[in-house]
Amino acid sequence: LGGLGTAAAGAAEAVAGLLADLAEDERWLPHQVGGGAPREPMAMRKPRCAAVVALGAMHSAVHTKAIAELLDDGDWELRFCALEALAGLGVAAREAVGRMAARTEDDAYPVRAKACFALGALGAEEEADRIVELLKDPAQAVRAEAAAALGALGEGVVREYSSELVRLLQDVSNNVRTATIRTLATLGPAGGPYAAVLARLLGDPMPDVRAEVCVALTQLGAHGAAFAEDVAALLEDPAPEVRVSAARALGSLGDEAAPFAAALRQLAAMGTGEERRAVAEAFVKLGINGGPAGAPAAALRDAGGGGGFAVAVLELYREPDLVE
Repeated sequence: LGGLGTAAAGAAEAVAGLLADLAEDERWLPHQVGGGAPREPMAMRKPRCAAVVALGAMHSAVHTKAIAELLDDGDWELRFCALEALAGLGVAAREAVGRMAARTEDDAYPVRAKACFALGALGAEEEADRIVELLKDPAQAVRAEAAAALGALGEGVVREYSSELVRLLQDVSNNVRTATIRTLATLGPAGGPYAAVLARLLGDPMPDVRAEVCVALTQLGAHGAAFAEDVAALLEDPAPEVRVSAARALGSLGDEAAPFAAALRQLAAMGTGEERRAVAEAFVKLGINGGPAGAPAAALRDAGGGGGFAVAVLELYREPDLVE
Protein backbone atom coordinates (compact mmCIF):
# COMPACT_ATOMS: atom_id res chain seq x y z
CA LEU A 1 0.00 0.00 0.00
CA GLY A 2 2.83 2.37 0.78
CA GLY A 3 4.25 1.71 -2.65
CA LEU A 4 1.04 3.04 -4.16
CA GLY A 5 1.64 6.40 -2.47
CA THR A 6 -1.25 8.82 -2.30
CA ALA A 7 -3.39 6.48 -4.39
CA ALA A 8 -3.67 4.29 -1.28
CA ALA A 9 -4.47 7.17 1.10
CA GLY A 10 -7.94 5.75 1.63
CA ALA A 11 -6.36 2.81 3.47
CA ALA A 12 -4.28 5.03 5.76
CA GLU A 13 -6.57 4.66 8.77
CA ALA A 14 -6.49 0.88 8.54
CA VAL A 15 -2.70 0.93 8.23
CA ALA A 16 -2.44 3.27 11.23
CA GLY A 17 -4.13 0.59 13.30
CA LEU A 18 -0.89 -1.39 13.08
CA LEU A 19 1.00 1.30 15.01
CA ALA A 20 -0.03 -0.55 18.15
CA ASP A 21 1.07 -3.97 16.86
CA LEU A 22 4.13 -5.00 18.88
CA ALA A 23 4.75 -8.28 17.06
CA GLU A 24 7.97 -9.14 15.26
CA ASP A 25 8.62 -11.86 12.72
CA GLU A 26 11.76 -13.68 13.88
CA ARG A 27 11.73 -16.57 11.44
CA TRP A 28 14.72 -15.04 9.67
CA LEU A 29 16.92 -15.15 12.79
CA PRO A 30 18.22 -18.76 12.59
CA HIS A 31 19.19 -18.22 8.96
CA GLN A 32 21.15 -15.10 9.83
CA VAL A 33 22.87 -16.70 12.82
CA GLY A 34 23.85 -19.60 10.57
CA GLY A 35 25.25 -17.24 7.99
CA GLY A 36 22.70 -18.20 5.36
CA ALA A 37 20.81 -14.92 5.08
CA PRO A 38 21.20 -11.23 5.93
CA ARG A 39 19.13 -9.46 8.56
CA GLU A 40 15.65 -8.75 7.24
CA PRO A 41 14.75 -5.06 6.80
CA MET A 42 12.94 -3.61 9.80
CA ALA A 43 9.80 -2.88 7.81
CA MET A 44 9.67 -6.55 6.80
CA ARG A 45 9.91 -7.76 10.40
CA LYS A 46 7.85 -5.33 12.45
CA PRO A 47 4.28 -4.32 11.60
CA ARG A 48 4.74 -1.00 13.41
CA CYS A 49 7.73 -0.12 11.27
CA ALA A 50 5.94 -1.16 8.09
CA ALA A 51 2.90 0.93 9.05
CA VAL A 52 4.95 4.04 9.80
CA VAL A 53 6.88 3.86 6.54
CA ALA A 54 3.67 3.24 4.60
CA LEU A 55 1.91 6.23 6.17
CA GLY A 56 4.80 8.45 5.19
CA ALA A 57 4.74 7.12 1.64
CA MET A 58 1.00 7.78 1.46
CA HIS A 59 1.62 11.37 2.60
CA SER A 60 -0.98 10.86 5.31
CA ALA A 61 -0.68 14.26 6.99
CA VAL A 62 -3.48 13.51 9.46
CA HIS A 63 -1.19 10.96 11.11
CA THR A 64 1.75 13.33 11.54
CA LYS A 65 1.24 13.68 15.30
CA ALA A 66 0.93 9.92 15.82
CA ILE A 67 4.13 9.33 13.87
CA ALA A 68 5.99 12.07 15.73
CA GLU A 69 5.04 10.45 19.04
CA LEU A 70 7.05 7.41 17.98
CA LEU A 71 10.26 9.45 17.97
CA ASP A 72 10.43 8.81 21.72
CA ASP A 73 9.75 5.07 21.48
CA GLY A 74 12.23 2.71 23.12
CA ASP A 75 12.75 0.78 19.88
CA TRP A 76 15.45 2.49 17.83
CA GLU A 77 14.22 0.89 14.63
CA LEU A 78 10.80 2.45 15.13
CA ARG A 79 12.40 5.85 15.75
CA PHE A 80 14.37 5.39 12.54
CA CYS A 81 11.23 4.58 10.54
CA ALA A 82 9.34 7.48 12.10
CA LEU A 83 12.03 9.89 10.89
CA GLU A 84 11.88 8.41 7.42
CA ALA A 85 8.10 8.80 7.36
CA LEU A 86 8.19 12.39 8.59
CA ALA A 87 10.75 13.28 5.95
CA GLY A 88 8.30 12.05 3.34
CA LEU A 89 5.40 14.04 4.75
CA GLY A 90 6.97 17.36 3.77
CA VAL A 91 5.36 20.58 5.01
CA ALA A 92 2.94 18.68 7.26
CA ALA A 93 5.89 17.44 9.34
CA ARG A 94 7.35 20.89 10.02
CA GLU A 95 5.54 20.96 13.35
CA ALA A 96 7.68 18.02 14.46
CA VAL A 97 11.07 19.50 13.48
CA GLY A 98 12.05 20.17 17.09
CA ARG A 99 11.44 16.58 18.11
CA MET A 100 13.23 15.34 15.03
CA ALA A 101 16.23 17.52 15.79
CA ALA A 102 16.43 15.99 19.26
CA ARG A 103 17.13 12.64 17.57
CA THR A 104 20.49 13.99 16.39
CA GLU A 105 21.61 13.05 19.92
CA ASP A 106 20.12 9.56 19.77
CA ASP A 107 22.17 6.68 21.18
CA ALA A 108 21.69 4.69 17.97
CA TYR A 109 23.86 6.01 15.14
CA PRO A 110 21.40 4.98 12.36
CA VAL A 111 18.80 7.20 14.04
CA ARG A 112 21.22 10.14 14.19
CA ALA A 113 21.97 9.66 10.51
CA LYS A 114 18.30 9.46 9.58
CA ALA A 115 17.60 12.58 11.66
CA CYS A 116 20.11 14.49 9.51
CA PHE A 117 18.45 13.21 6.37
CA ALA A 118 14.97 14.15 7.60
CA LEU A 119 16.00 17.66 8.65
CA GLY A 120 17.63 18.23 5.29
CA ALA A 121 14.59 16.89 3.43
CA LEU A 122 12.34 19.30 5.32
CA GLY A 123 14.64 22.28 4.73
CA ALA A 124 15.03 22.87 8.47
CA GLU A 125 17.69 25.60 8.20
CA GLU A 126 17.08 26.57 11.83
CA GLU A 127 18.64 23.24 12.85
CA ALA A 128 21.82 23.67 10.78
CA ASP A 129 23.95 24.13 13.91
CA ARG A 130 22.86 20.72 15.22
CA ILE A 131 23.65 19.09 11.91
CA VAL A 132 27.10 20.70 11.73
CA GLU A 133 27.97 19.17 15.10
CA LEU A 134 27.41 15.74 13.56
CA LEU A 135 30.14 16.34 11.00
CA LYS A 136 32.38 15.16 13.85
CA ASP A 137 30.27 12.14 14.80
CA PRO A 138 32.25 8.92 15.37
CA ALA A 139 29.99 7.04 12.93
CA GLN A 140 30.88 7.60 9.28
CA ALA A 141 27.26 7.06 8.21
CA VAL A 142 26.25 10.01 10.40
CA ARG A 143 29.01 12.26 9.08
CA ALA A 144 28.01 11.45 5.50
CA GLU A 145 24.32 12.19 6.12
CA ALA A 146 25.19 15.39 7.96
CA ALA A 147 27.26 16.62 5.02
CA ALA A 148 24.48 15.72 2.59
CA ALA A 149 21.85 17.40 4.78
CA LEU A 150 23.74 20.70 4.74
CA GLY A 151 23.68 20.56 0.95
CA ALA A 152 19.93 20.00 1.03
CA LEU A 153 19.51 23.11 3.17
CA GLY A 154 20.74 25.34 0.39
CA GLU A 155 23.64 27.44 -0.83
CA GLY A 156 23.51 29.89 2.06
CA VAL A 157 24.00 27.16 4.65
CA VAL A 158 26.76 25.49 2.63
CA ARG A 159 28.60 28.79 2.30
CA GLU A 160 28.29 29.47 6.04
CA TYR A 161 29.76 26.12 6.99
CA SER A 162 32.12 25.64 4.06
CA SER A 163 35.22 25.57 6.27
CA GLU A 164 33.85 22.65 8.28
CA LEU A 165 32.91 20.87 5.07
CA VAL A 166 36.31 21.32 3.45
CA ARG A 167 37.91 19.62 6.44
CA LEU A 168 35.75 16.57 5.72
CA LEU A 169 37.40 16.14 2.33
CA GLN A 170 40.20 14.44 4.29
CA ASP A 171 37.83 12.07 6.11
CA VAL A 172 38.91 8.44 6.29
CA SER A 173 35.56 7.34 4.84
CA ASN A 174 35.07 7.57 1.08
CA ASN A 175 31.30 7.83 1.67
CA VAL A 176 31.87 10.97 3.72
CA ARG A 177 34.22 12.42 1.12
CA THR A 178 31.77 11.83 -1.73
CA ALA A 179 28.87 13.33 0.24
CA THR A 180 30.97 16.39 1.05
CA ILE A 181 32.09 16.83 -2.56
CA ARG A 182 28.47 16.70 -3.68
CA THR A 183 27.46 19.29 -1.10
CA LEU A 184 30.24 21.74 -1.96
CA ALA A 185 29.27 21.43 -5.62
CA THR A 186 25.81 22.81 -4.80
CA LEU A 187 27.50 26.22 -4.50
CA GLY A 188 27.71 26.29 -8.28
CA PRO A 189 30.00 28.95 -9.81
CA ALA A 190 30.13 30.65 -6.39
CA GLY A 191 32.05 27.59 -5.22
CA GLY A 192 34.82 28.21 -7.72
CA PRO A 193 37.41 28.94 -5.00
CA TYR A 194 37.05 25.31 -3.89
CA ALA A 195 37.75 23.89 -7.35
CA ALA A 196 41.46 23.41 -6.70
CA VAL A 197 40.78 21.69 -3.39
CA LEU A 198 38.33 19.31 -5.04
CA ALA A 199 40.60 18.70 -8.03
CA ARG A 200 43.25 17.28 -5.72
CA LEU A 201 40.82 14.45 -5.02
CA LEU A 202 40.98 13.37 -8.66
CA GLY A 203 43.87 11.30 -7.33
CA ASP A 204 41.87 9.81 -4.46
CA PRO A 205 42.42 6.06 -3.98
CA MET A 206 38.67 5.36 -4.13
CA PRO A 207 36.95 5.28 -7.56
CA ASP A 208 33.64 6.69 -6.31
CA VAL A 209 35.44 9.76 -4.99
CA ARG A 210 37.30 10.36 -8.26
CA ALA A 211 34.06 9.97 -10.20
CA GLU A 212 32.23 12.41 -7.93
CA VAL A 213 34.92 15.06 -8.30
CA CYS A 214 34.53 14.90 -12.09
CA VAL A 215 30.84 15.68 -11.69
CA ALA A 216 31.46 18.41 -9.13
CA LEU A 217 33.93 20.31 -11.28
CA THR A 218 31.31 20.68 -14.00
CA GLN A 219 29.18 22.70 -11.57
CA LEU A 220 31.85 25.19 -10.51
CA GLY A 221 31.91 27.34 -13.62
CA ALA A 222 35.17 28.57 -15.13
CA HIS A 223 37.16 27.53 -12.07
CA GLY A 224 36.04 23.94 -12.55
CA ALA A 225 36.59 23.99 -16.30
CA ALA A 226 40.20 25.01 -15.68
CA PHE A 227 40.83 21.42 -14.58
CA ALA A 228 39.67 19.85 -17.85
CA GLU A 229 43.12 18.40 -18.48
CA ASP A 230 43.13 16.70 -15.08
CA VAL A 231 39.67 15.27 -15.78
CA ALA A 232 40.77 14.09 -19.22
CA ALA A 233 43.60 12.13 -17.62
CA LEU A 234 40.96 9.97 -15.95
CA LEU A 235 39.78 8.72 -19.34
CA GLU A 236 42.52 6.15 -18.76
CA ASP A 237 41.52 5.41 -15.16
CA PRO A 238 41.51 1.70 -14.26
CA ALA A 239 37.92 1.98 -12.94
CA PRO A 240 35.25 2.01 -15.69
CA GLU A 241 32.86 4.15 -13.63
CA VAL A 242 35.54 6.83 -13.38
CA ARG A 243 36.19 6.77 -17.13
CA VAL A 244 32.46 7.20 -17.76
CA SER A 245 32.23 10.07 -15.30
CA ALA A 246 35.28 11.77 -16.81
CA ALA A 247 33.87 11.53 -20.33
CA ARG A 248 30.53 12.96 -19.31
CA ALA A 249 32.23 15.71 -17.33
CA LEU A 250 34.32 16.78 -20.30
CA GLY A 251 31.11 17.21 -22.24
CA SER A 252 30.03 19.83 -19.70
CA LEU A 253 33.33 21.71 -19.44
CA GLY A 254 32.96 23.64 -22.70
CA ASP A 255 35.85 24.97 -24.74
CA GLU A 256 38.39 23.89 -22.15
CA ALA A 257 37.58 20.26 -23.01
CA ALA A 258 37.79 20.58 -26.79
CA PRO A 259 41.55 19.73 -26.96
CA PHE A 260 40.79 16.27 -25.57
CA ALA A 261 38.59 15.07 -28.44
CA ALA A 262 41.26 12.56 -29.52
CA ALA A 263 41.34 11.03 -26.05
CA LEU A 264 37.55 10.75 -26.10
CA ARG A 265 37.68 9.07 -29.52
CA GLN A 266 40.17 6.57 -28.18
CA LEU A 267 37.93 5.74 -25.23
CA ALA A 268 34.98 5.24 -27.61
CA ALA A 269 37.03 2.92 -29.78
CA MET A 270 38.27 0.77 -26.89
CA GLY A 271 35.60 1.17 -24.23
CA THR A 272 32.42 -0.52 -23.11
CA GLY A 273 28.92 0.37 -24.27
CA GLU A 274 28.46 2.73 -21.34
CA GLU A 275 31.75 4.44 -22.11
CA ARG A 276 30.78 4.88 -25.77
CA ARG A 277 27.46 6.38 -24.67
CA ALA A 278 29.27 8.83 -22.40
CA VAL A 279 31.61 9.85 -25.20
CA ALA A 280 28.72 10.34 -27.61
CA GLU A 281 26.98 12.58 -25.08
CA ALA A 282 30.18 14.58 -24.63
CA PHE A 283 30.66 15.09 -28.38
CA VAL A 284 27.09 16.28 -28.79
CA LYS A 285 27.41 18.77 -25.92
CA LEU A 286 30.75 20.05 -27.16
CA GLY A 287 29.57 20.26 -30.77
CA ILE A 288 32.82 18.86 -32.12
CA ASN A 289 33.55 16.20 -34.72
CA GLY A 290 32.91 12.96 -32.87
CA GLY A 291 34.16 10.61 -35.55
CA PRO A 292 37.56 9.00 -36.00
CA ALA A 293 40.36 11.36 -36.86
CA GLY A 294 39.93 12.48 -40.46
CA ALA A 295 36.19 11.74 -40.69
CA PRO A 296 34.37 14.49 -42.59
CA ALA A 297 32.55 16.80 -40.23
CA ALA A 298 29.69 17.11 -42.72
CA ALA A 299 28.90 13.44 -42.18
CA LEU A 300 28.63 13.94 -38.46
CA ARG A 301 26.86 17.20 -37.91
CA ASP A 302 23.96 19.00 -39.48
CA ALA A 303 24.11 22.72 -40.20
CA GLY A 304 23.28 23.68 -36.63
CA GLY A 305 24.69 20.69 -34.75
CA GLY A 306 22.34 18.97 -32.31
CA GLY A 307 20.04 16.14 -33.35
CA GLY A 308 21.60 15.03 -36.64
CA PHE A 309 25.02 15.20 -35.07
CA ALA A 310 23.81 13.06 -32.15
CA VAL A 311 22.42 10.37 -34.46
CA ALA A 312 25.64 10.23 -36.43
CA VAL A 313 27.77 9.90 -33.33
CA LEU A 314 25.60 7.15 -31.89
CA GLU A 315 25.65 5.23 -35.17
CA LEU A 316 29.39 5.67 -35.39
CA TYR A 317 29.88 4.09 -31.98
CA ARG A 318 27.64 1.13 -32.71
CA GLU A 319 24.78 2.01 -30.35
CA PRO A 320 21.75 1.59 -32.68
CA ASP A 321 19.50 1.10 -29.65
CA LEU A 322 20.15 4.75 -28.72
CA VAL A 323 19.61 6.29 -32.15
CA GLU A 324 15.88 6.77 -31.73
